Amino acid sequence: MPWKAPRLDGASSVRADACLAHLPYGIVRPARTIRHLVDGHVHGSALRCPTTMNHPASAVNPAALPALPELVLQRSVELVIGQSRLGCVTAIVVSLLLGTVFVPEVGWPSFGLWFGVVATGFVTRQVWFERLRKTAVVSADQLTRITVASAFTGWLVVLCMPLFAPQLSQDEAAFVFALMISWIAAAVAVLGVQPRVYGAYLCVTLPTALYPMTSHASVPPVLLLAMVLGGYMMFRLSVGIRALLEEAVTTGQRSEWLAQDLERAMRQQKAAFVARSRFLAAASHDLRQPVHALSLLVNVLKKTRDVQRHEEVVSEIERTSHSIQSMFRSLLEMAQIDADSMHARVERVDLQPLLQSVLAGYADRCREKGFHLQTRGIEACVVQADAMLLERVLRNLLDNAVKYTRQGHVALTMETRGERVEIAISDTGVGMSEEDLDNLYQPFHRGQSSRGSGTDGLGLGLAIARHMVELMGAELHIAAAPHQGTTATVSLLTASLLEPGTRPNVPASLLAGLQVLLVEDDAAARLALSLWLQESGANVLALSNGQEALDQLARAASHAPDLLLADYTLDPGPDGLAVISAWRKQHPSLPAVLVTGEDEVPNLPDALPVLKKPVPPQALVSALQSLLPQRPHDHEPGPPPHR
Repeated sequence: MPWKAPRLDGASSVRADACLAHLPYGIVRPARTIRHLVDGHVHGSALRCPTTMNHPASAVNPAALPALPELVLQRSVELVIGQSRLGCVTAIVVSLLLGTVFVPEVGWPSFGLWFGVVATGFVTRQVWFERLRKTAVVSADQLTRITVASAFTGWLVVLCMPLFAPQLSQDEAAFVFALMISWIAAAVAVLGVQPRVYGAYLCVTLPTALYPMTSHASVPPVLLLAMVLGGYMMFRLSVGIRALLEEAVTTGQRSEWLAQDLERAMRQQKAAFVARSRFLAAASHDLRQPVHALSLLVNVLKKTRDVQRHEEVVSEIERTSHSIQSMFRSLLEMAQIDADSMHARVERVDLQPLLQSVLAGYADRCREKGFHLQTRGIEACVVQADAMLLERVLRNLLDNAVKYTRQGHVALTMETRGERVEIAISDTGVGMSEEDLDNLYQPFHRGQSSRGSGTDGLGLGLAIARHMVELMGAELHIAAAPHQGTTATVSLLTASLLEPGTRPNVPASLLAGLQVLLVEDDAAARLALSLWLQESGANVLALSNGQEALDQLARAASHAPDLLLADYTLDPGPDGLAVISAWRKQHPSLPAVLVTGEDEVPNLPDALPVLKKPVPPQALVSALQSLLPQRPHDHEPGPPPHR
């Protein structure tokens, strides 16, 4: 009896989750991953685990595996070619054996000519097939050629019936006829992968085998009907073989995905145990030191009577408690990251006040250590970020710079590069070795340079900073060399496609109450344009790709927006030009604007306005004024776009 995985009912699932809740946090995700994988296998759900979905870098990449149609083609070609050797030998042997029947009646010359054609056809086909075995590329045309060649060579064997059956006795002809029917039926094992080819093969070979029998006696209608029904049944069998092949390939592919996901989950569980061990070792060592120091300092504070000494001890207690607090905060943030519970609220953030807030207090810390804090390029600029996460990242990088610098300076610079703003924090501290850079973002890793600097920490800061930066859709780059300092650069997207420092003069009645459909795949640009349109009085439905725009068209085919604004390059789905074309098929007079960063847009309609990124505000206003009629100021806003 085959084994069946047990189905988890609701109570069992709750009990399983309760058990998982008692596991260390680093083991919970891999353990749940394995349970979800088994659940997905039992319930027929997609073979994807939550861990791989949340971490694309570790997920099974379907592009790395052949697509199912390609696999079906590959297996079909392998099946036909795999049977070719046996078919070649069988055809030659059967033809030779038939010589014992044919030669006495028709003579060697006629039989030899037919046998030579059959043998040449099969040998030539076999040589061609052997060459195809070495070809990695498989196509539908190739499969068709292979099956047609197999069908043709199979028909050459059946051709003996019209050539020799009239010269045979009725019993001999009946024997050969039965043998040919068996030959035709056996071909389904090879040609069944292409039902249409096998159907054509039946339509040619069955009449070829049956017609010569009329020279011996009339064929009963019942026999004709039986052959027609038999041929139909054989054709249906070939259709079933094709379906079974596709099902087998699909099942095999899913099993391969499942095996890879299970293997990955087991590796993650093993890594979680290692991380747990590292966590316990790091926490027990790095936390023990400041706690031990704190207890000694408290004891000294109780005994000392000297005021100056008292202030020194209090200052040291404050520094040590700050260090412990920083370690615990890092551990909590790492736990959030591991549990996928840290999220970013990306919005428009003014960098100038945020940087001024971050820098407050660092100048005094630098002066206390005997060097200066330098700033350059800080000015009003709006970016796409989570203000709290960005402040945490910058403070972490500044803490590291101040901590590992003994002389020289620490500098924070801000620079705009195209549509991005870069914040660089550089120092003249101990720097990093190549080995340290290779393990830069590994949790609990502390480089040789940092260990020799006498500073404390758990080695989590940069791992946490990179995760926070990625949550915001930004980038973090670290450049360093031993004893030559370190430069950490955070690259952020600007908040708008519009030119900084300018606001377009939009007539109050131009967009008031209009329903605008915005299609833009870049989150920063989508938010910026949405805000700009909303501030101008429009009701905006913002979509992130072309497929969503087509789905919206299907849902609200009779409700057209007043304006369609689409980016040209959309991923995934159709591009902006295709989206505009689809909407205008339903609503020919729909005003639309295409926004693009490309130099050229192929197949661009003459009447379609195109704006190049970055879009000057006045250019956007001019385009809208040319498309939209001026409207009265008392226009009542309509309902939001239909979803």
